[in-house]
Amino acid sequence: ALTTLFSRSLVNDMFKYYVVLDFEATCDELNAPSPQEVIEFPSVLVDASSLKVVDEFQEYVKPLHHPKLREFCTELTGITQNVVDPADLFPVVFQNHQKWLESHDLSLNEDISEATWAFVSCGNWDLGTMLPTQLNACDPPIQIVPQCYRRWINIKRPFSEQMNKRAWGMKGMLKDLKLTLDGRHHSGIDDCRNIAKIVMELCKKKQLQITCQTALSRYPTITVKIIHNDKCQEVALRKRSIKTLLGLASGTFRKQMSVCELQPSNSELINDDDLRSLIDGDSIMVR
Repeated sequence: ALTTLFSRSLVNDMFKYYVVLDFEATCDELNAPSPQEVIEFPSVLVDASSLKVVDEFQEYVKPLHHPKLREFCTELTGITQNVVDPADLFPVVFQNHQKWLESHDLSLNEDISEATWAFVSCGNWDLGTMLPTQLNACDPPIQIVPQCYRRWINIKRPFSEQMNKRAWGMKGMLKDLKLTLDGRHHSGIDDCRNIAKIVMELCKKKQLQITCQTALSRYPTITVKIIHNDKCQEVALRKRSIKTLLGLASGTFRKQMSVCELQPSNSELINDDDLRSLIDGDSIMVR
Protein backbone atom coordinates (compact mmCIF):
# COMPACT_ATOMS: atom_id res chain seq x y z
CA ALA A 1 0.00 0.00 0.00
CA LEU A 2 1.21 3.51 -0.82
CA THR A 3 -0.66 5.03 2.11
CA THR A 4 -1.95 3.85 5.45
CA LEU A 5 -4.86 5.11 7.51
CA PHE A 6 -4.42 6.81 10.85
CA SER A 7 -5.90 5.64 14.11
CA ARG A 8 -8.10 8.59 15.03
CA SER A 9 -7.30 8.12 18.71
CA LEU A 10 -3.74 9.24 17.95
CA VAL A 11 -4.72 12.39 16.07
CA ASN A 12 -5.25 15.91 17.34
CA ASP A 13 -8.46 17.05 15.64
CA MET A 14 -8.33 20.67 16.83
CA PHE A 15 -6.37 22.25 14.00
CA LYS A 16 -5.67 25.96 13.72
CA TYR A 17 -4.80 25.84 10.03
CA TYR A 18 -5.18 23.73 6.92
CA VAL A 19 -2.68 23.87 4.05
CA VAL A 20 -4.20 22.80 0.74
CA LEU A 21 -1.66 21.27 -1.64
CA ASP A 22 -2.09 20.14 -5.24
CA PHE A 23 0.97 19.25 -7.31
CA GLU A 24 1.13 19.37 -11.08
CA ALA A 25 3.64 16.98 -12.62
CA THR A 26 5.15 15.94 -15.93
CA CYS A 27 2.69 13.80 -17.86
CA ASP A 28 1.65 12.53 -21.28
CA GLU A 29 -1.56 11.26 -22.79
CA LEU A 30 -0.73 7.54 -22.59
CA ASN A 31 2.37 6.96 -20.49
CA ALA A 32 3.75 9.51 -18.05
CA PRO A 33 7.52 10.14 -18.19
CA SER A 34 9.43 7.99 -15.74
CA PRO A 35 10.12 9.25 -13.20
CA GLN A 36 7.31 11.77 -12.98
CA GLU A 37 8.47 15.12 -11.62
CA VAL A 38 6.69 18.01 -9.95
CA ILE A 39 6.45 21.11 -12.16
CA GLU A 40 4.15 23.25 -10.00
CA PHE A 41 4.25 23.40 -6.19
CA PRO A 42 1.26 25.41 -4.92
CA SER A 43 -0.44 25.76 -1.53
CA VAL A 44 -3.27 27.74 0.03
CA LEU A 45 -3.30 28.45 3.78
CA VAL A 46 -6.75 28.38 5.43
CA ASP A 47 -7.49 29.64 8.95
CA ALA A 48 -9.60 26.95 10.62
CA SER A 49 -11.32 29.46 12.95
CA SER A 50 -12.26 32.25 10.57
CA LEU A 51 -12.56 29.91 7.56
CA LYS A 52 -10.70 32.41 5.42
CA VAL A 53 -7.69 32.14 3.15
CA VAL A 54 -4.64 33.62 4.87
CA ASP A 55 -1.93 33.27 2.25
CA GLU A 56 -0.83 31.41 -0.87
CA PHE A 57 2.40 29.84 -2.10
CA GLN A 58 3.19 29.05 -5.71
CA GLU A 59 6.46 28.18 -7.42
CA TYR A 60 7.14 26.37 -10.66
CA VAL A 61 9.78 23.63 -10.78
CA LYS A 62 12.27 22.74 -13.48
CA PRO A 63 12.18 18.97 -14.15
CA LEU A 64 15.58 17.28 -14.01
CA HIS A 65 15.13 13.99 -15.86
CA HIS A 66 12.68 15.09 -18.56
CA PRO A 67 13.22 18.84 -18.91
CA LYS A 68 11.17 19.19 -22.11
CA LEU A 69 7.43 19.20 -21.41
CA ARG A 70 5.16 17.09 -23.60
CA GLU A 71 2.49 18.90 -25.60
CA PHE A 72 -0.25 17.06 -23.68
CA CYS A 73 1.22 18.26 -20.37
CA THR A 74 1.11 21.90 -21.44
CA GLU A 75 -2.43 21.55 -22.76
CA LEU A 76 -3.59 19.93 -19.50
CA THR A 77 -1.87 22.18 -16.98
CA GLY A 78 -1.33 25.39 -18.92
CA ILE A 79 2.34 25.28 -17.89
CA THR A 80 4.62 26.15 -20.80
CA GLN A 81 8.27 25.43 -21.45
CA ASN A 82 9.30 29.05 -20.92
CA VAL A 83 7.79 28.86 -17.41
CA VAL A 84 9.75 25.82 -16.18
CA ASP A 85 13.05 26.53 -17.96
CA PRO A 86 14.10 29.38 -15.61
CA ALA A 87 12.52 27.77 -12.53
CA ASP A 88 14.50 26.25 -9.67
CA LEU A 89 14.97 22.50 -9.30
CA PHE A 90 12.80 20.69 -6.76
CA PRO A 91 15.19 20.75 -3.75
CA VAL A 92 15.25 24.57 -3.79
CA VAL A 93 11.47 24.89 -4.18
CA PHE A 94 10.93 22.28 -1.44
CA GLN A 95 13.09 24.34 0.94
CA ASN A 96 11.23 27.52 -0.06
CA HIS A 97 7.92 25.83 0.75
CA GLN A 98 9.19 24.83 4.18
CA LYS A 99 10.35 28.41 4.83
CA TRP A 100 6.89 29.65 3.81
CA LEU A 101 5.24 27.27 6.27
CA GLU A 102 7.60 28.38 9.04
CA SER A 103 6.91 32.06 8.22
CA HIS A 104 3.36 31.36 9.40
CA ASP A 105 4.60 29.62 12.56
CA LEU A 106 3.64 26.20 11.26
CA SER A 107 5.95 23.61 12.80
CA LEU A 108 7.42 21.09 10.38
CA ASN A 109 7.94 18.25 12.85
CA GLU A 110 5.13 18.31 15.38
CA ASP A 111 4.15 15.00 16.94
CA ILE A 112 0.88 13.81 15.43
CA SER A 113 -0.90 14.03 18.77
CA GLU A 114 0.10 17.68 19.11
CA ALA A 115 -0.17 18.84 15.49
CA THR A 116 -1.80 22.25 15.11
CA TRP A 117 -2.22 22.10 11.33
CA ALA A 118 -2.44 19.61 8.48
CA PHE A 119 -2.10 19.34 4.73
CA VAL A 120 -5.25 18.78 2.68
CA SER A 121 -5.27 17.20 -0.77
CA CYS A 122 -7.85 15.87 -3.20
CA GLY A 123 -6.91 12.19 -2.97
CA ASN A 124 -3.72 10.51 -1.78
CA TRP A 125 -1.60 10.93 -4.92
CA ASP A 126 0.13 14.22 -4.07
CA LEU A 127 1.77 13.26 -0.77
CA GLY A 128 1.32 9.48 -0.90
CA THR A 129 2.77 8.87 -4.36
CA MET A 130 4.13 11.97 -6.11
CA LEU A 131 6.20 13.42 -3.27
CA PRO A 132 8.03 10.12 -2.46
CA THR A 133 8.65 9.65 -6.21
CA GLN A 134 10.01 13.18 -6.52
CA LEU A 135 12.25 12.87 -3.45
CA ASN A 136 13.88 9.78 -4.92
CA ALA A 137 14.17 11.40 -8.36
CA CYS A 138 16.32 14.27 -7.03
CA ASP A 139 20.09 14.12 -7.50
CA PRO A 140 21.05 13.26 -4.83
CA PRO A 141 17.77 11.88 -3.44
CA ILE A 142 16.27 13.87 -0.58
CA GLN A 143 16.50 11.68 2.53
CA ILE A 144 15.34 13.97 5.32
CA VAL A 145 11.66 14.86 5.04
CA PRO A 146 9.78 16.83 7.73
CA GLN A 147 7.02 14.86 9.42
CA CYS A 148 4.34 17.28 8.21
CA TYR A 149 4.74 16.04 4.61
CA ARG A 150 4.07 12.45 5.67
CA ARG A 151 0.46 12.87 6.83
CA TRP A 152 -2.55 14.59 5.35
CA ILE A 153 -6.31 14.89 5.01
CA ASN A 154 -7.79 13.37 1.88
CA ILE A 155 -10.70 15.79 1.43
CA LYS A 156 -12.72 13.04 -0.25
CA ARG A 157 -13.07 11.22 3.07
CA PRO A 158 -14.82 13.95 5.10
CA PHE A 159 -16.85 14.91 2.01
CA SER A 160 -18.17 11.35 1.70
CA GLU A 161 -18.92 11.18 5.43
CA GLN A 162 -20.80 14.49 5.49
CA MET A 163 -22.62 14.13 2.17
CA ASN A 164 -23.23 10.37 2.48
CA LYS A 165 -22.10 9.84 -1.10
CA ARG A 166 -18.94 9.02 -3.00
CA ALA A 167 -16.60 11.85 -3.95
CA TRP A 168 -15.87 11.70 -7.67
CA GLY A 169 -13.28 14.44 -7.74
CA MET A 170 -12.88 18.15 -7.15
CA LYS A 171 -15.37 19.26 -9.80
CA GLY A 172 -18.01 16.84 -8.52
CA MET A 173 -17.55 17.91 -4.90
CA LEU A 174 -17.82 21.58 -5.84
CA LYS A 175 -21.04 20.87 -7.72
CA ASP A 176 -22.57 18.86 -4.87
CA LEU A 177 -21.72 21.64 -2.39
CA LYS A 178 -23.14 24.26 -4.79
CA LEU A 179 -19.78 25.96 -5.12
CA THR A 180 -18.37 27.39 -8.33
CA LEU A 181 -15.22 26.15 -10.02
CA ASP A 182 -12.99 29.19 -10.40
CA GLY A 183 -9.96 29.44 -12.67
CA ARG A 184 -8.50 26.60 -14.70
CA HIS A 185 -8.85 22.96 -13.65
CA HIS A 186 -5.37 21.35 -13.47
CA SER A 187 -3.72 24.66 -12.71
CA GLY A 188 -2.19 23.75 -9.37
CA ILE A 189 -2.87 27.06 -7.65
CA ASP A 190 -6.43 27.27 -9.02
CA ASP A 191 -7.12 23.71 -7.87
CA CYS A 192 -5.79 24.63 -4.40
CA ARG A 193 -8.14 27.61 -4.26
CA ASN A 194 -11.09 25.44 -5.26
CA ILE A 195 -10.20 22.68 -2.79
CA ALA A 196 -9.85 25.37 -0.11
CA LYS A 197 -13.47 26.34 -0.78
CA ILE A 198 -14.49 22.71 -0.20
CA VAL A 199 -12.46 22.66 3.03
CA MET A 200 -14.11 25.83 4.32
CA GLU A 201 -17.59 24.57 3.45
CA LEU A 202 -17.10 21.19 5.16
CA CYS A 203 -15.55 22.85 8.22
CA LYS A 204 -18.77 24.76 8.83
CA LYS A 205 -20.15 21.48 10.18
CA LYS A 206 -17.11 19.67 11.56
CA GLN A 207 -13.35 20.02 11.89
CA LEU A 208 -11.37 17.85 9.51
CA GLN A 209 -9.07 15.06 10.73
CA ILE A 210 -5.93 13.52 9.30
CA THR A 211 -6.86 10.49 7.23
CA CYS A 212 -3.59 9.12 5.83
CA GLN A 213 0.14 8.87 6.24
CA THR A 214 2.97 7.89 3.92
CA ALA A 215 3.47 4.13 3.87
CA LEU A 216 6.81 3.06 5.34
CA SER A 217 7.67 1.41 2.02
CA ARG A 218 7.76 4.88 0.40
CA TYR A 219 10.21 6.46 2.83
CA PRO A 220 13.60 7.43 1.33
CA THR A 221 16.60 5.14 1.86
CA ILE A 222 18.78 6.39 4.71
CA THR A 223 22.24 5.51 6.01
CA VAL A 224 22.36 4.51 9.68
CA LYS A 225 25.17 3.34 11.95
CA ILE A 226 24.63 -0.02 13.60
CA ILE A 227 26.72 -0.71 16.68
CA HIS A 228 27.50 -4.02 18.36
CA ASN A 229 29.97 -4.09 21.25
CA ASP A 230 32.97 -2.09 19.99
CA LYS A 231 32.14 -2.45 16.30
CA CYS A 232 30.30 0.12 14.20
CA GLN A 233 29.17 -0.18 10.59
CA GLU A 234 27.23 2.14 8.27
CA VAL A 235 24.40 0.42 6.36
CA ALA A 236 21.75 1.58 3.89
CA LEU A 237 18.27 1.04 5.33
CA ARG A 238 16.04 0.79 2.26
CA LYS A 239 12.92 -0.40 4.08
CA ARG A 240 11.72 0.95 7.42
CA SER A 241 11.10 -2.37 9.11
CA ILE A 242 12.46 -3.92 12.31
CA LYS A 243 12.88 -7.23 10.50
CA THR A 244 14.99 -5.56 7.79
CA LEU A 245 17.08 -3.68 10.34
CA LEU A 246 17.79 -6.78 12.44
CA GLY A 247 18.54 -8.75 9.27
CA LEU A 248 21.11 -6.17 8.20
CA ALA A 249 22.66 -6.22 11.68
CA SER A 250 22.76 -10.02 11.83
CA GLY A 251 24.42 -10.23 8.42
CA THR A 252 26.90 -7.46 9.17
CA PHE A 253 28.09 -8.85 12.51
CA ARG A 254 27.53 -12.55 11.63
CA LYS A 255 25.45 -13.06 14.73
CA GLN A 256 21.70 -13.33 15.29
CA MET A 257 20.37 -9.99 16.57
CA SER A 258 16.98 -9.56 18.24
CA VAL A 259 17.05 -6.14 19.93
CA CYS A 260 17.77 -2.68 18.53
CA GLU A 261 18.01 0.56 20.54
CA LEU A 262 18.27 4.11 19.24
CA GLN A 263 21.33 5.95 20.55
CA PRO A 264 22.10 7.88 22.65
CA SER A 265 18.68 7.59 24.34
CA ASN A 266 18.82 3.75 24.54
CA SER A 267 15.11 3.71 23.59
CA GLU A 268 14.17 0.33 22.20
CA LEU A 269 12.81 0.19 18.66
CA ILE A 270 9.98 -2.31 18.92
CA ASN A 271 7.75 -1.95 15.87
CA ASP A 272 8.02 -0.53 12.36
CA ASP A 273 6.32 2.75 13.32
CA ASP A 274 9.24 3.46 15.65
CA LEU A 275 11.41 3.80 12.53
CA ARG A 276 9.36 6.65 11.00
CA SER A 277 11.41 9.35 12.73
CA LEU A 278 14.84 7.92 11.85
CA ILE A 279 17.07 10.29 9.91
CA ASP A 280 20.30 9.89 7.99
CA GLY A 281 23.23 9.26 10.33
CA ASP A 282 21.28 7.93 13.32
CA SER A 283 23.09 5.37 15.49
CA ILE A 284 21.42 2.13 16.57
CA MET A 285 22.78 -0.36 19.11
CA VAL A 286 21.98 -4.00 18.31
CA ARG A 287 22.33 -7.16 20.35
